[in-house]
Amino acid sequence: MGNITRLESSDLSQNKLSGEIPSELAQLSFLSVLNLSYNKLEGRIPSRPQFLTFLENSFEGTVGLCGPPMSKLCCNITDKFDLPREGLDSEDGFDWVLFAVSFFGFVVGASVVIGPQYFWKKGRDWANERINRILCNN
Repeated sequence: MGNITRLESSDLSQNKLSGEIPSELAQLSFLSVLNLSYNKLEGRIPSRPQFLTFLENSFEGTVGLCGPPMSKLCCNITDKFDLPREGLDSEDGFDWVLFAVSFFGFVVGASVVIGPQYFWKKGRDWANERINRILCNN
């Protein structure tokens, strides 16, 4: 179908099609009407511009599809690839790695901004002068 470059509409509903929507279909720039409803397709709907113009009923009854324009916007990647989850989160759901990286980032950022203000008199005077200009001119 990818070779039919001037294809404007296609009704492939109720054909027991399975698998993902072929990338060749997403490359058909003239395609303005597409009906893939009631098939066994799965995966993310291509996010090409013409696919974003199709209505949700173009994919009705095809429960394995997700992404715009469907109401099921997010695909569960782990269903398809079965990624291991150990080590990502602790049992209580708190991500210690994210916390540690965020805390470290805050400390470094705060020390870069506040450190010169606290320890360097000339830097403190310069910053105070700039802040006073901003506040007094408005």
